[in-house]
Amino acid sequence: MLISKKDIPLIKRAIKYIKPYKLRFILAFSVILFGILLDIKQPKLWAKLIVNLFGKDFHSVLNNILLITLVFILSAITKFLQSYLTFSLSQQIIFDLKRDIYNKILNLPIKAFDEMRTGDFISRLQGDVAGVAEIITNQLLSTI
Repeated sequence: MLISKKDIPLIKRAIKYIKPYKLRFILAFSVILFGILLDIKQPKLWAKLIVNLFGKDFHSVLNNILLITLVFILSAITKFLQSYLTFSLSQQIIFDLKRDIYNKILNLPIKAFDEMRTGDFISRLQGDVAGVAEIITNQLLSTI
């Protein structure tokens, strides 16, 4: 079995943070797929360009150069959109996680504050949340 029984509740909790942003998540996934398709197309265009150069078909060479330029521009736009969408998604998830953790901290008994060191709460709010959001956005998108 690929997923252990201990991981299922964690995956469900991660999906809970993705649900409000499912449209943006799907859009980011679609942009990644489009980028992969563009990356597959580039070597084929270069091969056509080389064949046309050796065949001395300069009209096709010009067309291939224009197509390669177009593919590179589309690839750059795709990479920008991918970065923007994953970063924005990550920031929204970080905000939601911090809000939930902050609400949990407010409801802790006073004894918990006495037993924890001063920097533990801040460490959990800053470092741990960013790591979890990174896993939810980038790792989950890459895995899918």
